[in-house]
Amino acid sequence: MKGEEIKILNLGRIIFRIIGNLFVKAATAPFNLISGLYNTNPGSLQEIRLGLDQASPDAKDLRSVDIIADFLNKKPLLSADFIYCINRKKASDTLAYIIALRDYLKEPGNPQGPGKNVADTTLMKFIRMKTGGIVTPADTTLQALCLKFTGAGKLTAALDSIGRIQAAYLSGYLGKGKGIPPERFKVIGTTPDTIIPAVKYPSFRIYFKAAELNETDSKK
Repeated sequence: MKGEEIKILNLGRIIFRIIGNLFVKAATAPFNLISGLYNTNPGSLQEIRLGLDQASPDAKDLRSVDIIADFLNKKPLLSADFIYCINRKKASDTLAYIIALRDYLKEPGNPQGPGKNVADTTLMKFIRMKTGGIVTPADTTLQALCLKFTGAGKLTAALDSIGRIQAAYLSGYLGKGKGIPPERFKVIGTTPDTIIPAVKYPSFRIYFKAAELNETDSKK
């Protein structure tokens, strides 16, 4: 400030560290960058959708997982959290229907084969026949009938099981299938309170962050 010569030791290292930190911070939300590199939609990389009746994503969403894995392999300064998200109330409605429909299709002599369309009225008649006194005349909607037919306990157990299976699949796919070191990613199977999923399908939301470097890496 006063025209005096000031010498700062390790100035180059300080500048490099500051610039490096800026690049890492910018890279922790790189969805637009990745989408441009891989010619895909940024939204498909922020959230990996899943079904309620399958362990793995479909081919389209699995490609998004492949892209993220490839990006992590090429960017050792980054890691990623895969946070499992599900609106359990809305998912219960859908899962109850899936379970009721499966039970209907398993019935001996059922004229409808797997994969065939089943009319709502047909499924409602089946549920009333199977549940007897559990349902009442007030249960006039298919949704209400399916929920009573399946039961809260069975739905809770099924949702918990689906979440564990899907988290285990993704963890194995990234680790064993794509060779991502375990310290470079986390699969978090519980939806945190800070995330409020609005949709009925389960998904993994991806959050990038700076990777934790070991002592050897930090000296490079």
